[in-house]
Amino acid sequence: MSSNKKQKKYKVYPIEILYLVIISLIVFLAPMIFDIAKDIIFKSNIDMKKIMELEIDEKTLNKHGFLIKDKLMIQSGENLICFNENGEEEWTRPLKSENTRILKWNDKYIIADLNSGRLAIVDSENTILCEKELKGKISDISVSKESLYVLMDSENKILILNANLKESGKINYEHGDVLKIASNFESAELILYTISIESGEIKTFCIVYDKNANVIASLDLNKSLIFDIFMEDNIVMVSDENFLVFNKIVRPIAEQSYSTSLTDTDFKNGKLYVICNTAEGNAGEKELIVYDINLNQVNRAKLAETTNKIVNGDKYLICASDKRISVMDKGLNILQEINLNDTIEEIKWISEDSFYIVDNNRLIIYSNK
Repeated sequence: MSSNKKQKKYKVYPIEILYLVIISLIVFLAPMIFDIAKDIIFKSNIDMKKIMELEIDEKTLNKHGFLIKDKLMIQSGENLICFNENGEEEWTRPLKSENTRILKWNDKYIIADLNSGRLAIVDSENTILCEKELKGKISDISVSKESLYVLMDSENKILILNANLKESGKINYEHGDVLKIASNFESAELILYTISIESGEIKTFCIVYDKNANVIASLDLNKSLIFDIFMEDNIVMVSDENFLVFNKIVRPIAEQSYSTSLTDTDFKNGKLYVICNTAEGNAGEKELIVYDINLNQVNRAKLAETTNKIVNGDKYLICASDKRISVMDKGLNILQEINLNDTIEEIKWISEDSFYIVDNNRLIIYSNK
């Protein structure tokens, strides 16, 4: 006896086909949809507005400033001028010469007359807290949280001074010329970049000292000429041929050669920012490349050919040409562009949402607050 079984037939409805098509499209387009949503949701919205404009002497050579306790200090030629938050001038301090370096140091500032060797620590009320006159000219200065490092000109001697300008240590380097010094603000390590000629050959070295002027480590740089030195948790150097990353005892972490012409570099929060010609050598274009601490490329963006400066802030960064700036987020998206009539001489962030621009005879403050 046999039996015939009838197979069930499933009817496919048009609505089921539509569901399958929609699901397939979602799966296929998901990455693109995510990127678009991320840009819409997370992209910063800013509106940098001009909140202050100050006239400064167009003949002066030095025009730069910093913020201390909501007061803006501007070095303009042979004067240091203090403005309050309303743009009103509170006081002016005459400087000895235009060859004067002024550095913010915690909630005070240091005045260093490079020609005479005079040092002064001054507060925001224009009160001199302490002074010191060194024997000889000053070549370079750098600061950590607790110490001031002073490189004396033509002596290869670095003085370590405390907050009262009392000498707490000294480094006498006898194996060549010290070209550059840099320090870690938090942990106080000091780097010396030196050059010497031995048996007719150029030698370049990096020497790291602790806050007590003891040598931590040294490294032969194999004749490399160093343009920039940055120091956070690690040491980053930009040489004439490559980028170099070391730990604090100058053991190599990463090295990356480059073949294009560099325009500017900056380093912040473990990332190296480089403005350079495009690898393709396209006329009319430059690019901004971002590297992580292992010198892996993590981002890049096309820039105008005239771009010549990068200024990194806590939240945003600025890429600038002679008369135009682009405010970007850390993802390198352009958030706002500002055109100026005169050539930009300096740009500096004074808070995470405010920066100033100095042109021929004006200081202009922009803020997103």
